[in-house]
Amino acid sequence: MTRLFIALKIPLHIRKEITNFTKEVLPGYNNYKWEQIDKVHLTLKFIGDVKEELVNEVIKKISFINGYKKFECGLDKFDFFYRNGKPSIFFLKLQMEDRINELVARFNDELETLSIPREKKEFHAHLTLLRIKGTEDIDPLKKITEIELKNKFTADEIALYQSRLLAHGSIYKELLNYKLN
Repeated sequence: MTRLFIALKIPLHIRKEITNFTKEVLPGYNNYKWEQIDKVHLTLKFIGDVKEELVNEVIKKISFINGYKKFECGLDKFDFFYRNGKPSIFFLKLQMEDRINELVARFNDELETLSIPREKKEFHAHLTLLRIKGTEDIDPLKKITEIELKNKFTADEIALYQSRLLAHGSIYKELLNYKLN
């Protein structure tokens, strides 16, 4: 089985700006186990585990990306996703063109024909920055959720990734990259 997901790649200079800004405004930045900078992306469709022989079919189904245009994006505010009433993910919201929702819907439509389930949750454009285990002091994180970022950028790549889960975290391997027009 191969674990797959599709992501909009965030330019490196933006990922570095996020890291540098967070280091500046967050006391005790180094007390947290942040996502590695090279792993920060916008997940468009989590496919999950598929049989090896299905990978080429997935690639065929998502090849429509070749005709897509670049996305104009903006950084917004930090926030949390909760599980069982407790913060589980610290993330940064993105401002996106509405057509990102059409793209996500198309991924769901195309991949459903391969018996890959549709996303149950509504799509929220965000960058996962920190997975909260429950032992961290989240009060400093809560304090920076009111800060609004204004950085604008263009995202011009979508990639199909393989994700391997290991004891110390996940490893991503880019299988295919689509350059947007």
